[in-house]
Amino acid sequence: MRLGGDERGASEVVGAILVFGLLVMLLSIIQLQAVPNANAGVEYEHSQAAQGDLDRLDESIDRTVETGNSEGVGVQLGTQYPTRLVTFNPPPPEGSLRTENRRALRIDNASASGPAGVLLDGRELQYHSHSLVYEADYNEYDNAARRVREVGIGYNEFRDGTVVRTQPFIDGATVELVTFNRSFEAQSSGSKLIEPTDVSGPATTVPVENAAANESIRIEVPTALDNETWSEALDDELIENGGHVESFGVNDTTDRLVVHLEPGVTYDLRMADVGFGDADSEEPLYMVPSPGSEGPASVDVGREGSVSVEVRDKYNNPVEGVDLTAELAPGNGTIANGTTSGTVVNVSTNASGIATVRYDAPNGFDAEVVRFSPVDDDSTLQPRDALVLTGFAGDQSVVMRGAGGGADTNQLTLRVQNLGEKREVLGVELDSAKEVTATEVAARSGLSGTLAGIGDDLFDLGELVIGSDLPEVNQVGASNISYAPGEITGLAVNNGSSTDSTTLTAPQGAGPDFVTGDRLPTLGVGEVADLRFTFNENYEVGGSKLFVAEITVYYTGGQSETYQVQFADDGS
Repeated sequence: MRLGGDERGASEVVGAILVFGLLVMLLSIIQLQAVPNANAGVEYEHSQAAQGDLDRLDESIDRTVETGNSEGVGVQLGTQYPTRLVTFNPPPPEGSLRTENRRALRIDNASASGPAGVLLDGRELQYHSHSLVYEADYNEYDNAARRVREVGIGYNEFRDGTVVRTQPFIDGATVELVTFNRSFEAQSSGSKLIEPTDVSGPATTVPVENAAANESIRIEVPTALDNETWSEALDDELIENGGHVESFGVNDTTDRLVVHLEPGVTYDLRMADVGFGDADSEEPLYMVPSPGSEGPASVDVGREGSVSVEVRDKYNNPVEGVDLTAELAPGNGTIANGTTSGTVVNVSTNASGIATVRYDAPNGFDAEVVRFSPVDDDSTLQPRDALVLTGFAGDQSVVMRGAGGGADTNQLTLRVQNLGEKREVLGVELDSAKEVTATEVAARSGLSGTLAGIGDDLFDLGELVIGSDLPEVNQVGASNISYAPGEITGLAVNNGSSTDSTTLTAPQGAGPDFVTGDRLPTLGVGEVADLRFTFNENYEVGGSKLFVAEITVYYTGGQSETYQVQFADDGS
């Protein structure tokens, strides 16, 4: 008898194989299609979240520039995929925030008054900066933005174009240039705390104008954007649209945007340098009297007052923690820092870059000098010293320290000291010039009836003539008045390092004659200079003759000073 085979077991095996194959196919479809699509969704959501984090980081950078206070921001640089039981994920995508493409920023033909004029004097200045770039290395999502913040603008790069997301560095008459000079990189598949640091800041607003007449201020900023993109960004800033941009263009050879600003406009220039984490502060560059280098510290006789200097870096921003020595010269009175006092004390700059000592003035003084200099011999400060003049409370400008002349000559020298900001001589006025030889005529001229009284009416000669190399004069009797030089015909200025002269036409009583042509040597802060006047004729002193003159000198900055002098011999 022949037995038939049982095929039920074979069918079950075949069915199991088919089911397994279907499962494998399903898992393959899930792995190849569903998982990538799901991961693309995760990456897209991360991209949106990262943009929000980076917006907050931009705000923190701006606050650092504005206030100098740093605030860390958590930035989700990369992301993680959810765990899957039977499918596999690729490595988690990492994101990086980094600096790249360090290039030069240039400013040319910009001039500032006050302290910043030490640096912004019309010459070309150069600064370096990176671009700050964020991008994520996604596995699936292929339309994520590459986010860039350059010196002058912020934008997002996509496959099909660029979207500008910030105001450019020019806004009306305000120019703000924020650099990223220090190198930085943060990379992660998760979150990291990014803390902006004010390498140079907070940004100081400095009014600037074009240094060369009728020539524009030129600003060059490194950029990866093309001219078309910048045209859209700067359209509202063009002169024809109410702004102050005269012209601009991207130099494709240097990858720089070159902007020319309308001349004759005062611009508010703000600069800062931002780093991240433990970035070192910018080195100090220059030191000026504070506040504003506009005159002496005001300290009344016999009172206390503050004497300060300010230390700044190449961005015109304050530098904290610079150790200085303050020295009082020639030594009248005392200076103090806290409980330490004397003629020499040490002091450090505060967060505003200012170092201050207290000056205890004596009961009688005219002007003293406090010299500040760096303690560190390797200091980068140039110049290394700053002089702050103390003086009577109130406005002082250019005071007379002595006078010189001689018998039968047509020249008169005034020795002056500039107690205010740096100045130049603008013009000269001859108010009067007389040879006094008659007390009765002197009386009719409104002067005292004696020659000694004439001198007292004009000034105290003993305090006036203090220059050891200038001729000393004394008061003697006289008999009448005659008019001598009737016009100033020339002026020479010697500031100790250079001498230059100019021709003038300043007749007596006819008002001022102003300097034309080449400028005369400047009078720096605290500087002593000689003003040598030439008259159209000689004057006489000696015997019974006394020469008195009154001259008004006009200086830049709206200052004018009237000086009175008298010359006589010793009566022998």
